[in-house]
Amino acid sequence: MTLRRWNWEVFGDVALIVIKTNNRVMNIQERIRIEDFSDDFFQIDSDALVDLDRILRQQEIFLWEKIRVR
Repeated sequence: MTLRRWNWEVFGDVALIVIKTNNRVMNIQERIRIEDFSDDFFQIDSDALVDLDRILRQQEIFLWEKIRVR
């Protein structure tokens, strides 16, 4: 129970955040594919990928902690 509370307090719903962030990356990349590539799109895409990497690392930490507790 403590790990579950820690997860919510520190990360929130990590699985939901991963899905939302991944969808954001996919939408940005689809817009880049449809529209002309620009520096603005490059920066937005880079920022979204950094966010996705960060949240995936958080998910990995949570899963390792969950395994460790078991």
